[in-house]
Amino acid sequence: MSEYENNPTTNEAPCFFWPYTLLALSLVFILVWQIVLAANARSAIKAQATNLNQVSAAALQTKDSLQKIVVDLLELAKYDNDAKTIVDKYQIRQNQPPK
Repeated sequence: MSEYENNPTTNEAPCFFWPYTLLALSLVFILVWQIVLAANARSAIKAQATNLNQVSAAALQTKDSLQKIVVDLLELAKYDNDAKTIVDKYQIRQNQPPK
């Protein structure tokens, strides 16, 4: 027998430092990864919101232009047979404004 086997000062408890350190580092890595993904998602959402505002403004402008064309076509249909044919063919009507 060795003289170190019975000596209580030489028997060391198992070291748990490295497993806990690796676990903590992996949790930190996952947290940082989630923060990076959230930041990327936030910037993508902001870009889409800006794009949506531009598209909606263009849609409103197009709607206004089409309304003007339809009103002009209905006015023209009162005097022009070709315009009246188009209005009748596509059943274009103008709603009365609410009272």
